[in-house]
Amino acid sequence: MQQDHLKAQYLDDTYEDLSTLKENVYVVRHKQTGKIYVKKYVDKKLIPIYKKLQQIHDHHIEKIHDHAADNEKGIIITEYISGMTLQEYIEDKGIFSQQGANSIIEDLLLVLEKIHMQGIIHRDINPNNILISNDGIVKLIDFNIARQKKQAQGADTSILGTVGYAAPEQYGFLQTDERTDIYAIGVLWNVLLTGHLPSEQRYACGPLGMIIQRCTEMDNRQRYHNVQEIFQTMDKYNLRCPVHIPSDDNIKNDNKDIHTWIPGFRTGTLWKCIVASLGYCLMALYSIDYIQKYASTWQSLIREIAALLLYIWLAPLIAADIGYFDQKVSFLKDLPAPVRLTIRIFLCLPVFYLGALLES
Repeated sequence: MQQDHLKAQYLDDTYEDLSTLKENVYVVRHKQTGKIYVKKYVDKKLIPIYKKLQQIHDHHIEKIHDHAADNEKGIIITEYISGMTLQEYIEDKGIFSQQGANSIIEDLLLVLEKIHMQGIIHRDINPNNILISNDGIVKLIDFNIARQKKQAQGADTSILGTVGYAAPEQYGFLQTDERTDIYAIGVLWNVLLTGHLPSEQRYACGPLGMIIQRCTEMDNRQRYHNVQEIFQTMDKYNLRCPVHIPSDDNIKNDNKDIHTWIPGFRTGTLWKCIVASLGYCLMALYSIDYIQKYASTWQSLIREIAALLLYIWLAPLIAADIGYFDQKVSFLKDLPAPVRLTIRIFLCLPVFYLGALLES
């Protein structure tokens, strides 16, 4: 005990506090080397879990450099990750394409598989506990309510977790296990694709919608039991990234993907892409035909193009939520989906009317 206390005192004395990230979490500098780290004060009961995490070598998890505990608390020294949380990224860039979301989830599943093999359940997977480093690496952090799985235990002794991401068993009914993290992964997956929790707006497109549905079943017996089962289903429907190399471009270019802003192509579902392609072709043919028929002068050509852009193209695209714009406007994004749809329809009506007026 005395040795543990001395080591805890040594860590406190060795690292100089620079700034506060949040309660009990500080950016610190090693007084001798000048290197920057993060120092966390945690429940001393978590030290055995952090010892196991220190043995996991994976760049998708925060690196544990040192740890100690005294009679009152535990001290953890981790790497300092320069970047932004996934929550900040979503708020800044918006939702992801299916490929971009799958890439992030696959990174998390790969590291969760290693964590679960150690018997550790994270219990608080949410966008604020996932960092995107400046070099584009997805990092799972904050194991402050993680627990060691106990085979004989009937239920958890404490109720913890983030509302919306916490599985039903985290409210004291059953013991949390791998399926608890899988529930949170399903919720996160849905948020990446829609910007909303499944209870608000569920992603229901194709096989991926089915996977998210199974991940977020209220009854944990109906969920995937482990990460490998999710990978097997993704492989079955060819949803895994062909070349899965985490990089800055893999994340930052995601929101430039055509799937994220053109209605009909956003989910990548084959039949929707075919129908959308036919629809856009018909709209283009209609536009060309009208221009040829009625654009006899330069003035009429400009007026005809402006009219067609308004009532043939812009009005329907507004109604179809091009670029998910209603989820990026501050006063719209928190409204229920049916309300946003109604607002979009009302917005497209004057655009359509103006185009028709120009046409006539």
